[in-house]
Amino acid sequence: MKCNLCRSSSLTELGYIGIKPASVTSEPDFCALAANIYYCQKCHHLQKAHTQKELSFINSLYQNYETYKFSSGKEQLVFPKDCPPRPRSYHAIEQCLSLLPKSGNLLDIGTGNGAILRSASQLLEKWQLFAFDLGDKSKAEILAIPGVVEFYTESLDNVPQENFNLIVLWHSLEHIPEPAKFLTQLRSYLTVDGFLLIQVPDIHRTPFDFAVIDHWSHFTNSALVKLCQETGYQIELDGYDWVHNCLTLLLKRDDRAIPKQSLPDSSFTPDRYFHWLKRTVEEFERATQNRKYAIFGTGISGIWVSSQLSNPPSFFIDEDSQRVGKNIGNIPIIKPQDMPPGIDIVMPFTHATGKNISEKMQKEYSTCHSSNFILSQPYLKGDSH
Repeated sequence: MKCNLCRSSSLTELGYIGIKPASVTSEPDFCALAANIYYCQKCHHLQKAHTQKELSFINSLYQNYETYKFSSGKEQLVFPKDCPPRPRSYHAIEQCLSLLPKSGNLLDIGTGNGAILRSASQLLEKWQLFAFDLGDKSKAEILAIPGVVEFYTESLDNVPQENFNLIVLWHSLEHIPEPAKFLTQLRSYLTVDGFLLIQVPDIHRTPFDFAVIDHWSHFTNSALVKLCQETGYQIELDGYDWVHNCLTLLLKRDDRAIPKQSLPDSSFTPDRYFHWLKRTVEEFERATQNRKYAIFGTGISGIWVSSQLSNPPSFFIDEDSQRVGKNIGNIPIIKPQDMPPGIDIVMPFTHATGKNISEKMQKEYSTCHSSNFILSQPYLKGDSH
């Protein structure tokens, strides 16, 4: 068993997350498989090392994948300060416009149902857009997006090299078993001055990402930056603040000598997020016993937390109108305005994020004035970086 990143044999198993052996898929949906977490003692990469049973499940999942399952296929919205709600890919590309050429070729790897390409079609009007995915389930839908000229499938060998001014890995890198090898390979598909846009979940700001069974890697900001620099890229923009729980980097191909691998930060404790997550679920379990409560959010964290608690929630609460009115299992999704006054609300986020969201809700929704928000605890002392 080797590390997904550095390929050493120095993996240590932490065990399965939470208090019950259950996980979620990235669609997201419930999954009965346990999410076992490992870390590498050499490079400190946090990861999964999938069994054959898990690999078979994941391969089957990708054959029938339903992108953005609880929002009718529409991309997750973000709510940036001083901006109207917008798809997170639109928000990220908009931040990059000043550095990108006026025209060029864009390749979206792991295109799903085309969220990136829809945003790019609006913002990069003079660009030609190309899609790549393992299967062709959404091929007709993708080719109907204005600006899309080709859909590649099965293998990157089918994609022309040194042809793209921008390649996008949008929530794809965490699904790839050997990310360093893959990023190195991608450089040959970029033009000499080409860009790479990456977004992945940030394990520091959302340890709940451990719960996603089909995510191989769990990146901190420093780990992602180090990986990109050591595989031949220089950072042009660091979009750490663009999305509250994701890491976003705009990178440029760098053909100078690739630096030697540096030693990991010796002060970093790789299991800090793992143990914090277990404590958090135990606290939520105690706080929701024999009480009527709701869970805020219908992403992977909210769905997974609901699978861990013995007393199920009465509602899921979501501000995204695309999700309101649907059910998760037999539990309805409602908007904050329709919430029963005084109901407890579980906030499946880190302490700082949950506190910020709960304060915003109390200001904006009268139904939240008398609610008890159940927050996670801060990371333990020394766990904040």
